Amino acid sequence: RSICIGTFLCFGAVEFDDLQTIQWLVNEKDVSVSMAKCNGWSLLHACAHFGRSEIASWTIRHVAMSSGPTVAIQLISESCGRKGSRNLLTAHLAVQRGYVQLVDFLISSGCPLQDTIDRSVYWYAKQSPHKFVNDWGKRNEQLMNAKIRLEKDFQVLYRFLSSPDDSENIADAMAHINKSQCLYKNVWQNLDYDSCTVTGPLGKSYKDVIKDCCDTGKPDFIIWLVRTY
Repeated sequence: RSICIGTFLCFGAVEFDDLQTIQWLVNEKDVSVSMAKCNGWSLLHACAHFGRSEIASWTIRHVAMSSGPTVAIQLISESCGRKGSRNLLTAHLAVQRGYVQLVDFLISSGCPLQDTIDRSVYWYAKQSPHKFVNDWGKRNEQLMNAKIRLEKDFQVLYRFLSSPDDSENIADAMAHINKSQCLYKNVWQNLDYDSCTVTGPLGKSYKDVIKDCCDTGKPDFIIWLVRTY
């Protein structure tokens, strides 16, 4: 399949880790990195395959600034069409090659955890022949599952808080907090929510949750909460 010379040079620059050439092609020759395709790969797919973190970071920033964040997310989340790699997104390609720091960056930039056949990036990490990739996948999968559990615990807590103000509901809320440990600061810190203002489950920070608890107007519950936490 024929491709334009600018796109060909971009992919060559990715392979040889030459960010300056890509910047020159974009700035001087009007090559579109968001539209560059070669044999089922986007430029970000190539970055993931070769582990080019700096080029991937620059490409995402450039596309976000020139075409908007939505287009950048679409590029990050695009599935690969190359034979042998179909259904994989950028993060899944990178983890197959062992570039776990690049995987972290791509996920934080908006790459979904699941590929197009619903296999998690952590599933691919477990298939890796490299122990450090296996360990990375296991650690991050456990962290993800713990965050999901914490979010479910808060969904239960907020149901208690929105219920009528009676002693049974207050007792149930207290018992749920004690059992789930959802308001323990060390639980939040272990999940990388390492400050009271960092957004956590349900899009709320620890400070937000405590405030919501105090705003319920349930005197016995508030007194218990202040004494305990």
